[in-house]
Order: sequence, then C-alpha cells, then structure tokens
Amino acid sequence: MKKIVLLYLYIALSISIDLTAQGIITKQVKYTFTEASESEIENVESGVIFFDTNKKNYYSIQKLIPLEESAPFIAVGLIVKISGVYDLMGVSIRFSADSVKWSEWKQFKIDNDIEQDSRTRISSLMFEKPVNKFYQIQVDADYFEKFEDGKSFQISFLNPGATGKNILDKAEIISKNNSVKGEFDLPTVISRTEWGCPDGQNSRWSPNYTKVTHLIVHHSATENSSSDWPAVVRTFWGWHTITNGWGDIGYNFLVDPNGVVYEGRSGGNNAIGAHFCGTNSNTMGTCVIGTYTSVPPTDKAITSLVKILTWKCNLENINPLGTAYHSSSGRTLNNISGHRDGCSTECPGTTLYNNLSSVRSDVLSLLNSKGPFVSEPVNKIKYNHPAYKPLTLSFSQSMDKQSVESSLTIEPDDSVKLRWIGSNELVISPAALWKFSTRYDFKIDTSARSIFGTKLDGDNDGQSGGVFNYSVVITDPDFEAPKITRAFPSGNSVNTHAEMKFVFNEEVDGIIGRISLLDSLDKTVSILDGKIINENDITYITFRSKNVLSPSATYKVSFKSGIADFLGNTMLKDSLFIFRTDNGNYPEGKTLQDFENEYVIVDPASNQISTGISLIGTSFKRSGYRSVEGLTSGLLTYEFSADTGGIINLMFLKDLQIDETDSILCIWINGDLSDNSIFAIFNGGEIVADISPVNWYGWEVFEIALNQFVKKPNLLSGFRLKQMEGADRRGKIYLDKIFVKDLGITSINDLTIQPGLFKLEQNFPNPFNPSTEISYSIATTSLVTLEIYNLLGQKIKSLTQALQKPGQYTFGVNLSGNEKIASGVYFYRLIAHPVNGGNIFSSTKKMILLN
Repeated sequence: MKKIVLLYLYIALSISIDLTAQGIITKQVKYTFTEASESEIENVESGVIFFDTNKKNYYSIQKLIPLEESAPFIAVGLIVKISGVYDLMGVSIRFSADSVKWSEWKQFKIDNDIEQDSRTRISSLMFEKPVNKFYQIQVDADYFEKFEDGKSFQISFLNPGATGKNILDKAEIISKNNSVKGEFDLPTVISRTEWGCPDGQNSRWSPNYTKVTHLIVHHSATENSSSDWPAVVRTFWGWHTITNGWGDIGYNFLVDPNGVVYEGRSGGNNAIGAHFCGTNSNTMGTCVIGTYTSVPPTDKAITSLVKILTWKCNLENINPLGTAYHSSSGRTLNNISGHRDGCSTECPGTTLYNNLSSVRSDVLSLLNSKGPFVSEPVNKIKYNHPAYKPLTLSFSQSMDKQSVESSLTIEPDDSVKLRWIGSNELVISPAALWKFSTRYDFKIDTSARSIFGTKLDGDNDGQSGGVFNYSVVITDPDFEAPKITRAFPSGNSVNTHAEMKFVFNEEVDGIIGRISLLDSLDKTVSILDGKIINENDITYITFRSKNVLSPSATYKVSFKSGIADFLGNTMLKDSLFIFRTDNGNYPEGKTLQDFENEYVIVDPASNQISTGISLIGTSFKRSGYRSVEGLTSGLLTYEFSADTGGIINLMFLKDLQIDETDSILCIWINGDLSDNSIFAIFNGGEIVADISPVNWYGWEVFEIALNQFVKKPNLLSGFRLKQMEGADRRGKIYLDKIFVKDLGITSINDLTIQPGLFKLEQNFPNPFNPSTEISYSIATTSLVTLEIYNLLGQKIKSLTQALQKPGQYTFGVNLSGNEKIASGVYFYRLIAHPVNGGNIFSSTKKMILLN
C-alpha cells in the first residue's frame, strides 16, 4: 500500500502552547512528523499537512490564527529542528482575513542576529496586519525531504498589545526633536519599563559586564513601518525571551525609523548582549529596526545611531575611524563594525553596511564639534572647602591626560597628587592638608585637549580655546569632634518595619566595628545592608535589622567612641539612641494597588506638572529591593535641581476607584529621612491631602480619613513629593500596598481591650521545602479560616475552616506532590469571626517555597 508522510497539527493543550507573559500574548503551535496510509487521510484531524500532487508541495489546512487579540499587529516566527540546511526558505506562510482572499506566500528567513546551533533554525519575525484571521503553511517538497524522522518545527504567534498613549506621545516628541548637536550625552531613551518590558528593568538572567572596545551595528530584518514601535520592541523581547527561552533581548539599544532610541538588554552600561556571532565580549550592539538590504535607513534613524555611537566613543575612548583586535572573534575589526564583519550574515543589510563609513565620519565630526569643558564643579568658587578633601574636576569628554596635567597651575603653589578616574575625571589631592583659611586658584589653559584633539572650552561658552579658572576657600581650623545631626529611629511607637539612618555633620572615619543594634537585654541584633555614604561633606549611615523588629520592644543603637573626622577630631564618648516599637498590629483591607505591575505610574520626569527636578536623576520603576507584601514595590528615585521649590507628581496611569462606603485610605511608604513632604492627590488634583513630612526611614503605614473633606474623594490620582527648605535634594522613596481599611478588622486600640490576643505568626521554617508550620493565637471563640494563596490571589489550599476556642494552634503544611505548586512567593491568610459579635480579625503573611 502506498504511504505518504503527514504532518499533524496538535491542538491539545500540551502541544498548542500558551507562553503568555504579562502584556505579551504568545501562542506556539507545534508540528511533528508521522506516517499514515492514504486511506487514513479522511480520518485525520483537520490539522494535517498534505501533499498536493499538482503543486508538488506540502500544505496545511487553513487554520484560525490562535490569538484572540491581534492589535496593533500579529508577529509570526518559525523554529525548525533540522540538520544539514541553513536557510528556512523551504517553509512559507500566507494570511487571509476571510479564508477566501489570500496574501502571497511569504518565505521565512533566518534571523542572523540569533545564535543558531547545528540542529535548530530560528527565523526573523514577520509582522502582519491585525485584520488577518487565518493562516496556511507550505513546505517545499525538496525541503521537506531534509526533515528527519522525529524532528519538528514550531510556528509562534505573538501579540504585544497596544502601547499606552503617554509612551507613544513621548516617542513622538523625541522624534520631532531629533537632530545632531555638539553634545555627547546618550540621547533620550525609552526605558525598558516605559516600552513595556514584562520584566521591567530586571532580567531573567543576571547580567555580565565587559570593557567595550567595538560597537556593532545591526538591522532587525523586519518591517520598515509601524504605527507602534514600542510594541515592536516588546515583540522582539517576547521572541527572544519567551519563545526561545533566553534571559533577555539580545541588543543593548534599538533605534526605530523615527529616530527613537529604546533601552535593550538589562544591566545598564557595558552589559554583555547576545548579538555578535557568539563572540559578544567587548561589544555593544545597536539594532536599527527594519530591513536595509536595498533601501537606506531614515535620516532620523542614522542621526540617533550617530548619537549613540558618539556617546559610547567618548565614554570608552574609542576612535571611531580606528581598528583594533577583537579577541573574542579573533579578528581585527573596525571599532564601529557591522554584524557581517564577525560572521557570515547579510546583517545589517547592504545599504546600511555601505553607509557605515559615513556614520564613522559623522561620529568623529560630532566629537570634534564642541570643545571639552569642565562639567563639575559648576560654580567658579567654593567656600568652606574641607582642608582634607580632594578637588575633583569632571570633563564633558575624554581628555588627553598629559595635556591637561601640563596645563594645570595652582596658586599658591602647593604639593598635590593627581589621579585620573577614567579619562573624564581628574582628582587633585593635597599631599597632606590644604592650608586653613586660604584661597587656592586653579587654572587650566588652552593647551589642554580631548583625546580627539579638540581644545578645551574652559569658559564653557560653546567655543574651543577658553581658559578654565576655579577657586576654593579652605575652612578655618576645626577642633570639634563630629556630631550626629539627624537620627532615626528614636522615641516610642516606631514601626516594626523601620530601618536605621544617622547623619553626621561632616565626613567621618573609623565607623566600622563601632555601631551596633541592641535589644532590651543588650544582646546584639543582626543587621543587613549597612552603608556608609559620604556626600556633600557629610556622612550618612544606613542599615536595617535582619528580621522584622519585635513588637512592643525596646532597642538601642550604640555608637562607640573613636569615630573621628578626617582632621583627627575624635568622639570621646559613646552615643546611645533608644527607641521602642509599637505593638506590630497594622490595618488590613481591600488592596487598590500593590505595585506588582509595571504599568502603574506616569514617568515623573516627563510629567509636565512636575517642576524643579533633574530629568536624569528622577524616575519611577518597580523594584524588588524593598516590599511589604508580594515581590515588588514602587521606587521613586528623585533629584531636585535647586535648593527649594521642587515638586514631583506621581500620577497613576489610571485613577484608583474609591467606593462611597470607604472611609479610610491606607498606604505603606518607605521613607528616606529627607524632611521633604509627601501628599496624596485625589480627583485629578481637586483635593491634595497632606500625608506626612518624610521624617522617618524604612516602612511606615499611613491612614487618610476620607470623611475629613467637604467633597469626599472617589478617585486616588497619585502622590506628590514637595521639596522643603533645608531638606535633602535627592533620595529614594518606596510605595507599596495602597488599600482601603477594613473597619471590621481589629485595630491596635481594639486589641488592647480584648481579653486575649489574635495573632498570626510567621511560618517556620521560611523559606521551606516542602514542609513548614503555621501558628496562630485566637483570643475568643471564633469561626476560623486559614488559607494559602498565590501571587494572583488564587486560593491554592485551605488548611482549616472551623469553630475554635481561645488558644494557640499550629498547622503543618506540606506542599509536595501537588503539581500546581511551583517555587515562589505565596501568602497565607487568617480570618477569625468571633461568635460573640466582636471585631473580625484578619492577617496575611508571606512565605517562600523552594522546590
């Protein structure tokens, strides 16, 4: 009997795979080879690929694209398990909106920016209009014969969802302001968080770093037009990370045809990407989105590419016209190279590749278009400069060190040491101490040059050739020991989640080994995250307890004598700061926002109602470094541009709805002891409520009584940080768990009048695998429910639901043998309804399962 080869389309859930990540829908359809007799064709499911004797090719039946949502486009990719064939031109696909009128067949092409192994071929992505609902596969007969028995291929459909209007508006503004200027900063970048990366600024793989010597240019070999370029970038991330299982997107930067630059691989400057033929060390990869085999990139795309390369050449002392040996590839390459210089590939397309010589020249011209200047310090004179402290000059470009040192003069003459940090910062240190009460004048003349030969613009007037002058006046003699001017915690009712911060009036030394956290019995409490920060001539000390502080307990922070300033003045006595924690019972209720999702806050740097801020030093993102519940919180990093008048508005992308019955709004805030003030914004700005001066460090929960306002708020629109006179100009504040207080839950005052105590303990051990114990106390006879939930709020296990008498209870939990339970963070919640009609008690805690 005649045999023919059939290719089945598996539609069972185990084969039609949903690899959806937050914000990116990915459906993967797997095909595998088998044999069936000709008579069996009629009985095969509708997903068969059959041989057409007239056309001499194999075809699938016409299938619905497995995406419920398709806007702004449908992206399609192919993964083939095959050996002996490099290209993918034997597999094609076509599309239809109605299964009647079809597009032309489109061949899949190898993605040359993806590292292909000997048996796997991965295509570049196709982007199709969302109107298409059907697809069909074709496999050339000659190509089909090269598939091996048991091999397979996968068709992946990706939809990244539409990008929010605020990001599209920002991209449009960037595009309109796209032009080459004589400056070398990195052009405005759409961050990972902004373009909607599901992992935010983080990565599934820990970043590795390298010294960059070569700048590699790519094209994406995809469509040259789109109405939503951030969605295209999300699709690249999904293709690399979700479908192919890599840790992150391969490129360090991407540039769309409008000239908008997107942050690529996580990790920041000098993170190693995955883009250069498996030899990625010492490279930075920039992808110009589109296909440039026969058409040139847009002028705006080239402009942004030149800006990126100029920034990096200046930062890393790279000659844009030079060549150097690249050890990873074993080749001598142009410092600015195309992908094809490293291996056999068309990338970055013939037209773009041939344009790289002009790009290199444009980079050099931009580097030479403006003379280097001293960017810090800004003012021409500084008073009260400490006698021990070096002077640091920061240049806007990489400098020829010898020319700078030979052109430097100091009056009065003094013995100094010169040290360079890279090629951009010169540190001038006194051999011993600067002379007290003395003015020093520093001068760098016009013989100082950048590494590219451009003369110093000493007076920063935009023209090369000016002389740089700067003066410092040294402080009067100082004979006083350092003092602590700000301290937290102190006093009573300190939150059990508080952390410690102490500020000295000057920079100090000898701190290590002289600070300890003690309990009421003077036993040492373990601490974490200890930091010593010297900034603006003062010292900041921060740390936190390894575990949450015990409730209603007394603690001490001890500073031993021996801490000294850099002039030798020493603290001769111990200093002791005593504080007492509250009872540790904090409100619970209905959560409105927990900052587990990236798409929460409008970028404060692009918010037009924020004023007096540094655009570079101000941002908001999701952070896993601090959290009250869950994995993440919202982190505001801020910097005000002056000493007073700054306002930062953190506005939600979508206002949080407050019900009419809600009366108290609560929020957990991790303060920075900056003494700035924070406010809540309701109803789009109609109501602004004072929350608190930021006079604490660590976590604190705040309550806002909603009935205090003439018009009751029904929308929480955001928060405001207002700069206060004398407060810190920069800092970090975390936000977490915004919720409406459940008035039925036991409050702190309620607990003090009950005969017993309701309490849910932390599970032990934690983390655990696979068993742990959960203990709790019941104050009065109650109907008790104890349940376990995942991060999505889905109940995965009920431990008890029973009437229980007053007392202490312990439940053993074993999560082995349950396939639904994976490693990660879970929550367990205790709810107790007293039968006598008293207040309902509810408490939730986090636990971590490690399989």
